[in-house]
Amino acid sequence: MSKPKVFVTIPLDERMVGRLSALCEVSHWSGDGRCPADVLERELSEAQRGRMRSAYRAAGPQAVAGFRQVLEAMMEPEMRRQYQTLKDAGA
Repeated sequence: MSKPKVFVTIPLDERMVGRLSALCEVSHWSGDGRCPADVLERELSEAQRGRMRSAYRAAGPQAVAGFRQVLEAMMEPEMRRQYQTLKDAGA
């Protein structure tokens, strides 16, 4: 089983980084000041995409189609119309 991924956005001393590294795959913001929102979003999105790909592969095409149907059913009517327009256009 792979280690969970952690993205550290605050300065940590080496002892704490060592403790985290024993339990997790650690990456950190090394720039000056506060981590920009777009960097944090990119890190989180990348990790989420990997988990989604693995879950989709494990669930199989029928489960994925069912999940998509549920998500579409949850959409507000205007959003569903916009989505359907894009889907029909092949986007």
